[in-house]
Amino acid sequence: MLVFSVTLRWLPTGGWGEPKHLILPVLSYFLAPTAVIARFVKVNFLEELRKDYVRTARAKGLPERTVIFKHVFRNALVPIITLLGPMIPDLATGSVFIEVTFRVPGLGKFFYTSAFNRDYPMIVAMILLIAVLWGITYLITDIIYALIDPRITFT
Repeated sequence: MLVFSVTLRWLPTGGWGEPKHLILPVLSYFLAPTAVIARFVKVNFLEELRKDYVRTARAKGLPERTVIFKHVFRNALVPIITLLGPMIPDLATGSVFIEVTFRVPGLGKFFYTSAFNRDYPMIVAMILLIAVLWGITYLITDIIYALIDPRITFT
């Protein structure tokens, strides 16, 4: 905000309405999680590529594309889903700070205003909404586990 809005005057410091108002909030909201995901994906794929079953699949003469998509991709996805599952509610609850900082209207700003005005029923409702989001996200994550890896069962 200091560099792009105040010093260089390229982007507005906040607000809503034009596409240029979205650039700073979106960048600050998704830059760190995207870097974490990219690093995690790289490490998992490189780790899976070094395993014996990949070497065996290549030795059997399977095309590289088949080895990557049928063997490596499915096994590397389970830890990545483990990371992505809880990240969704984290991003939803972290929007409070982004919306207040960049003066963006939304649920995060609404939650902040409710807390500032001591509107306790609204605070409880927002926390309940966040808890339900966490529960649904973990349920979906577990279902995706079972779809990706047939060794995982719900017993």
